[in-house]
Amino acid sequence: MELILSDWFAQREKPKGRLLWYKPEELARLLKVTVGAWKTIAMLCARAGLRRGEAYHLGWDDVDFERNRLHIAPKPGWNPKDYERRWIPMAADLRDYLKGLQRKGEWVLGDDRPTLDVISSYWRKLAKKAGIKGTVHTLRHAFGSHLASAGVSIYQIKDLMGHASVETTAIYSHLSPEALSSAVDKLPRIK
Repeated sequence: MELILSDWFAQREKPKGRLLWYKPEELARLLKVTVGAWKTIAMLCARAGLRRGEAYHLGWDDVDFERNRLHIAPKPGWNPKDYERRWIPMAADLRDYLKGLQRKGEWVLGDDRPTLDVISSYWRKLAKKAGIKGTVHTLRHAFGSHLASAGVSIYQIKDLMGHASVETTAIYSHLSPEALSSAVDKLPRIK
């Protein structure tokens, strides 16, 4: 048993890769170089934390303007990661953007939407054009990072992003040192 625990600790102590996300000013630069479905992908991933496949499979029937939320749900031939369905409240700018889109079929990205592989490969070119690095998934990291930096609970971020475990969400926890300080400030004074 001791050997197994020491192996586990050795695995846990390996340094993790640096988390890459877009800062608000970088997102603004990206939005200036994107149009059509590309801008919609940027908005869905950066402002609602959608994964590439979730943005691709988001239908207009999944957008609930009345309740101000997006529904991530299985579709014929596709399931969300971990087969989890979830509701994501829409940020005001995302809601306004989606309301202003002209509907071109059943999919939010349009019925002529780019394939998943094209989304991945072309996104790198768009990021380079904006003078930054990253992938489509970096947009999702921006969502989680911006929430953590604003002091949102790691458990709320977990639910919004559809993570199966809070351990996955913990990569964002280092971004909210203010939340740790305010937590300690809540301790009762000892006289």
